[in-house]
Amino acid sequence: KMSFNKSLNDDDILRYLDQISDDGDINSDFDDDFETLDEDVISALNLYDNVDEVQDTVDIDLDTCEFVYAVDGDEIINLNENYMLNNEAAVDEGKNVLYAFDGDEIINLNENNVFNNKAAVVDEVKSVCKTKNPKIESDCSDDDQVWISKTGMKTVRPEYLKPKGAIGFDMCNTPTYVFMVFMESILDDLVYQTNLYGTQQNKTLRIQREDILVFIGINFFMGYHSVPSYKDYWSTSPDLGVKLVSNAMPRNTFEKILVNLHCNDNKSLPPNNKDKLFKLRPIIEKLNVAFKNNYYGTRELSVDESMIKFKGRSSIKQYNPMKPIKRGYKIWSMADQKGYMLAFKVYQGKEENVSSEFENYGLGERVVLELTKSVWNEYREIYFDNYFSSPKLLQKLHVERTLACGTIRSNRKGLPNQMLSDKNMTRGDYDIKFLPDGVSFIKWMGNKAVHFISNFHGSEITNVNRKNKDGSSVSVKCPASVSDYNKYMGGVDHADRLRAIYNIERKSHKWWHRLFFGLLDIMFVNSYVVYCSLFGKMTVLEYRRSVVQGLLTKQTLVKKRPSVQIDKNVKRRKNQFSLPQDVRTGNRGIHWPTFIKERRRCEVCSSKRIESRPYSIFLNFINIFTLLVCKKKRLRGLTGLLSPDHRGPTGLLSLRIK
Repeated sequence: KMSFNKSLNDDDILRYLDQISDDGDINSDFDDDFETLDEDVISALNLYDNVDEVQDTVDIDLDTCEFVYAVDGDEIINLNENYMLNNEAAVDEGKNVLYAFDGDEIINLNENNVFNNKAAVVDEVKSVCKTKNPKIESDCSDDDQVWISKTGMKTVRPEYLKPKGAIGFDMCNTPTYVFMVFMESILDDLVYQTNLYGTQQNKTLRIQREDILVFIGINFFMGYHSVPSYKDYWSTSPDLGVKLVSNAMPRNTFEKILVNLHCNDNKSLPPNNKDKLFKLRPIIEKLNVAFKNNYYGTRELSVDESMIKFKGRSSIKQYNPMKPIKRGYKIWSMADQKGYMLAFKVYQGKEENVSSEFENYGLGERVVLELTKSVWNEYREIYFDNYFSSPKLLQKLHVERTLACGTIRSNRKGLPNQMLSDKNMTRGDYDIKFLPDGVSFIKWMGNKAVHFISNFHGSEITNVNRKNKDGSSVSVKCPASVSDYNKYMGGVDHADRLRAIYNIERKSHKWWHRLFFGLLDIMFVNSYVVYCSLFGKMTVLEYRRSVVQGLLTKQTLVKKRPSVQIDKNVKRRKNQFSLPQDVRTGNRGIHWPTFIKERRRCEVCSSKRIESRPYSIFLNFINIFTLLVCKKKRLRGLTGLLSPDHRGPTGLLSLRIK
């Protein structure tokens, strides 16, 4: 029989282990010896709590093997690359084997220095042996990731090389011009699809670009100037009517656009359509492109959810009692510090066709990856809350050269098991552990325990102000990740505040109208942020008023006509109007007649060669005389002059001669 003792050297151990196969068969002269090994022999291979004893048993350099793990389990991994000892009859349950922790990853003592079967061993890890360095400890998570505690880790924040601010706004010097840069991305689609829908409904619509812009301008105006009903804006009562609106567009035209407004062709709907946002899909895609291409935003971005209020019936309506807006459409958003939304995604329930690129991730993880994909490889800093974060997500963003930080739920898969207990922590205490790839998990005690995770923060400490119960303020120590999260996380919330000030509150029987006007408000806020970055601060109300006045008066949208002066000394032909068609029918709603002392014959009757006596009714806008009625008891004069649709003042059009 062979004699084993604690003075075994490396050669004896390796020579012994090389003879063991996977099935427990013995392939050498040690067959009989192995079958009769007693417990004293096996104990020579056991792991000792004292590192010095381990070094005496097996000559291992502690500079190379810094950590020693005690592995207690049914499956014992062999130190040899090609063999694994599974013979429970030969080795008592609970026997231990040596592993070395070198630097940032567990390595095996074989020639390749690779831990071959972590899953079989890490599940059975029960304790950690203390080493000579008390500042360094280690822990394993539930998914085989090893977390270690290190001091002196520094934050790694690569240089951000992308430019900041707006793109392509050199010629824009007014709020209306800035707004139109975004509006142009969807304007032609709205005009075409609205007219197409009217044609499909056997209606004759001739909606132009200017009509859609005036329609949107009126809706923006309704955000800060409200009356009981939208029809009251066209009221003739001085206490309700608004001439700015009635002069810009007749009420019937506004209603026609509102009824026939469309963003996509219903007849192109696929037979097995699973896109619940089909009606808005072109607008959503083009707005995302416009938001990305017209503004870089700041380096620090935040991902969060927004809500657009809606209480009607819709399969994508969400209910969240913890939010200020409890019922409505949920929008995943990515915004910068100033409130500019760079990307968004409308949540429509469980996705059936998930992209193969992100199919192995959960909902929150997919949202972050899809929204941030356009800014990968730019070393942007992304902040999000515990709904989205996980170690797996931060490792993926780290690979894509994107910095990320956020709060995290303590029961997430992959987090370390051993952290300081809440009972043993006071305000300002913290515990930090790191993964080999630099992902850090932080537990910090503020007013209560909060957990953070980051893929670029180190162990630096800073201070934050907190209030005591008596209202006094006190400075509390906290990790740098906590301070940065509090500073940069509120981008989406800031965008929501800007949108909620004078948003379009329009109820509709059509479920997608509320979402459409909500997207217009988001576009408006983005244009406001761009304008402020270019020309300085301006209040939201001032900016909104300026955009509305530009849209309703068409100052920048329609080419102005030259002024026309009629030479009274020039002899005119009486069989045609003295003014062009576009002059007579333009500027609808402002041809109000006035009564003056001077009397002249009617311009219309003269062109029709109808006998009429002089009248004192004068249209001061185009400087001609006219009459209200003719001998045939039909409206003349104002007909064709007030508007192409033959609409004039209600009181005048109702006149009849008995």
